[in-house]
Amino acid sequence: FILKIPLVIIVIKFLNITFVIETWIDMDLYSLMDNYSQFIQYKIQINDMILVSILAGIISGLGLGLIVRAKGSSGGIDIISMIIKEKYSISIGTTNFLFNLAVLLIAVAFFNIEIALYTLIASFVTSRMTDKTSTGFGNQKAILIVSDKG
Repeated sequence: FILKIPLVIIVIKFLNITFVIETWIDMDLYSLMDNYSQFIQYKIQINDMILVSILAGIISGLGLGLIVRAKGSSGGIDIISMIIKEKYSISIGTTNFLFNLAVLLIAVAFFNIEIALYTLIASFVTSRMTDKTSTGFGNQKAILIVSDKG
């Protein structure tokens, strides 16, 4: 809780108070739902760690992408990513990936490199899915040509 106070101050400065209030409510509701939904968990046994990493990335990215698309936040680093997107036009998924990569590079000193690589895969897939879900899956591009010639 105390660690989020500086983040809240930053968000109020760069985004708005309504966003802060809605995010705070979302975080509380998520915690509540997480605590009381333990009994409905369905466990799937998958032994292929690459497949698990990809699946985790897809599910996480889809969830975060839907939150971002609805102009919400999970209350984590994606808030900083939203500010960076507003100021520098770098996608939220890319910014999240770069933050996670920095943390992962530090974590490699303490944990198994193999686990770090699986985490890197999951983080990359999460970043791509976040961007695709939040902006849409279409690859349509438009070019507008303005000319004086008739």
